[in-house]
Amino acid sequence: MKTLILSVAVFLMFNILNTSAQTRRMNHASTAQTYAVENRATTNLNLLRQAELQIQNEDFMNAMLTLDSAVNQYPNSAEALLLRARLKKIMGMAAEAEADVKLATKINPYVGNLYGYPTDASVVQLISNKPQASIQPLNTDQKLNYYYTALDNMAVKKVEVNQEMERIESILMLIEEDNLIEAEKSLNDLLTIIPESAIAHDLMGTLRTKKGELEEAKMSFTKAIDVAPDFAIAWYNLAQIERVMGNYTVAKEQIDKAISLQSDLSKAYFERALLSKKLGDAEAALVDYEKVIELNGDNYIQAFVNRGLTKKMLGDYNGAIMDIEKAIEEFPYNAELYKNRGNLNLIFGLKLKAIDDYTRALELDRDFAEAYYNRAIAHLQLFDRVSACFDLEKSIELGYERAIEMQAYFCSE
Repeated sequence: MKTLILSVAVFLMFNILNTSAQTRRMNHASTAQTYAVENRATTNLNLLRQAELQIQNEDFMNAMLTLDSAVNQYPNSAEALLLRARLKKIMGMAAEAEADVKLATKINPYVGNLYGYPTDASVVQLISNKPQASIQPLNTDQKLNYYYTALDNMAVKKVEVNQEMERIESILMLIEEDNLIEAEKSLNDLLTIIPESAIAHDLMGTLRTKKGELEEAKMSFTKAIDVAPDFAIAWYNLAQIERVMGNYTVAKEQIDKAISLQSDLSKAYFERALLSKKLGDAEAALVDYEKVIELNGDNYIQAFVNRGLTKKMLGDYNGAIMDIEKAIEEFPYNAELYKNRGNLNLIFGLKLKAIDDYTRALELDRDFAEAYYNRAIAHLQLFDRVSACFDLEKSIELGYERAIEMQAYFCSE
């Protein structure tokens, strides 16, 4: 019982303290926004504050009277109903608590998740949460770096190797310059002279992948493997094609082969982690991200981002924040990363920190509709409907349709 009492007391106190801090922040000149608090909302909040103090003093009867007063004065206040339900549950009034919950959610179906009922993590159901958007993909330049390395460790050594290396290097430069027409012409010329050049076939596959010709790319990577079965990069590239085509099990077998051939190929572990998540094995993905970090290769920071998001999927929010903060150190101008950290802070109940993160995301991207929407959720949890409705309106203006219904429930009074 005491544990439950303390839980509710902390819940209410935390909201009050957050709200007080938020009020101070609203009045600070640096916010560059004008905030107003309606008298009605202020009075309602004062009653909730009074009830919280009474609960702290274990004066449950008077706390109930205060919440009854809040509900009587503001019968459409779903927030007051829900807080009264939590108190009734503490007092063993399960049926009465359930009645309040039903009425609160009938008035506003979002209120349960918004204020953490039945669990504090319920808010995750409300926020815009697209963790994959912040994953840092390997760009073409990063991929081509592996070919420059391969020039020193070519899978097939022939008499013409010097000529082959010179031509490959010039082709790489053409691809970096996005001169795909000349790059393809040069590759065809090279394959006419050296038809068994595994790296040329593999580069042709990369070129075709870049052009969206996946079947042709698959043929090129397969040919590279036929010529040089121990060419790890070709196995890796073929696995990527199979994954994009949805053949996850086949892709997993191919990426396993790449790793068996070259155990320090960090991007192969990165790809296998993605495949493991596709196959429903997030724990295995964590192991591979750890290996990428251990190798400290080109995917080092990306591994922190992805490992953090995978930890989030598994419910390890502390671990997720640590990894995402490491990524933010490396990518301080990535708005998605700040939004993701804001989401985690909101789930933890750190509403002001969440608002700071969403605000930073919006400073980096003024058209970030989801950041406006999530910041609105944080404002609502702080009983600041004015700021929340401003953010919901901005989100709707930017085309985020999910905000429309939220606006109807919280901003129509």
